[in-house]
Amino acid sequence: MARRCLQFAAALTVALVAAPAAHALGPRAAAAKVRDCDTDARTATFTASMRALRGTQRLQLRFALQGRSPGAPAWATLDAPGFGTWLSAKPGRTGFVYDKTVKDLPAPGRYRIVVRFRWRDAAGRIARHAKRISAGCRQPDPRPDLVPLRVRSSGGPSATTRRYTVTVLNAGRARADATSVGLTVAQTVLAPAPLPSLAGGEEGRVRFVGPRCGRGSALSATVDPGGLVAEADEAGNVLAVACPPR
Repeated sequence: MARRCLQFAAALTVALVAAPAAHALGPRAAAAKVRDCDTDARTATFTASMRALRGTQRLQLRFALQGRSPGAPAWATLDAPGFGTWLSAKPGRTGFVYDKTVKDLPAPGRYRIVVRFRWRDAAGRIARHAKRISAGCRQPDPRPDLVPLRVRSSGGPSATTRRYTVTVLNAGRARADATSVGLTVAQTVLAPAPLPSLAGGEEGRVRFVGPRCGRGSALSATVDPGGLVAEADEAGNVLAVACPPR
């Protein structure tokens, strides 16, 4: 996860609770959660909340933003304005709620908050403390991802040829630019055929005419053999099937 300065917006709500303060540090005394995870805008809003405990006069909390890239072994703390400092409610408040919205989240990745809570008594001493970790906000890779799904064959223009149809899916989120598809029939490499631009989730079909593919041989279809399209996953561009395909 690259370290970068992330934008944020914060909104403070001081809860004026008429009910008596909690007497023990139960699960409702402090919480951290994801309030909104927008994968299109690449933003996340996190909420931390706490309630006063018996004998406490001041509520404090501190946010830390953590991120993890796909395949990363552990969460890493990220630099973000407004994180890492203690925030305080006014003395005597019985509830404290604070929201933070983080913008321009790098994708792909997952993000969460770690919140530390402190309850101070009338003398300013820390009477209790706690830590809560929110669920994660997943930001998927925004790029296209071209995947060859299947190869089908049908009768060809002559007794020694077949027609082959390669179906390609854009499994990514963004539109993929027009590119090409290559097909190898047994040991014969056919000329690449054009693949039109595909929107995210859209399928396209590319047709070839080539030699008959005998049993014991294989067909291999390669999408974007020239590497023209920047994809979320470049490892899934080749499909190999045994002859004859259905």
